[in-house]
Amino acid sequence: MPTPPPFMRTCPQCAELLGALVEAFAQALTDPHYDGAERIQIALARHLADVHPQALPAPHTDGCPSCARYEELDPDSVFLREHLARGLFLPDELARLP
Repeated sequence: MPTPPPFMRTCPQCAELLGALVEAFAQALTDPHYDGAERIQIALARHLADVHPQALPAPHTDGCPSCARYEELDPDSVFLREHLARGLFLPDELARLP
């Protein structure tokens, strides 16, 4: 897991969602039917996309199919911002899932 940027620890909502995500990942390890980790990471990505868009990384330049699809639909879409936001707190193999 990447270390989230410092602003995510000082923003109360980011910090709360990060804590909830850690707890959800722990629960998901013991309950294969628990989907809370997915729901919380979506909520965190949406919060980052809406409240902290200036902190998001640039679109991937390595042929990322999700970036290409979202940019083709609307380069300023919330879906592209959410996709980029996931890279701030998830490893690439999870953050780049379609």
